[in-house]
Amino acid sequence: MRQAGLESGSFTTFGGLLKHLRRRARLTQQQLGVAVGYSDAQIARLESGTRAPDPDAVRARFIDALDLKGEPESARRLIDLAEQARKTSPSTRSTLYAPRFTLHAPRTSPPR
Repeated sequence: MRQAGLESGSFTTFGGLLKHLRRRARLTQQQLGVAVGYSDAQIARLESGTRAPDPDAVRARFIDALDLKGEPESARRLIDLAEQARKTSPSTRSTLYAPRFTLHAPRTSPPR
């Protein structure tokens, strides 16, 4: 059994831990993307922190793809960081609370 579960606690970002676990599993971004149904560009954005992770997708797809079934501490840490990143992501906050439409004053023509 790997002892990487102990080191997963030292990561403070989802992207950093994801990158570490992907490399440890000897997967390229493209290979991990294929395994979880993402593009390699999406994986790169997750690792760089420019895309907020979906905790449900992490649970459903990433744990198996990264071979974390036997490492509950590492799996839990990855999910926890995904949830934390989702809550604090500026792009997620703005889309969660942004209005779906905006009201504009009707356009009027100048008087003739």
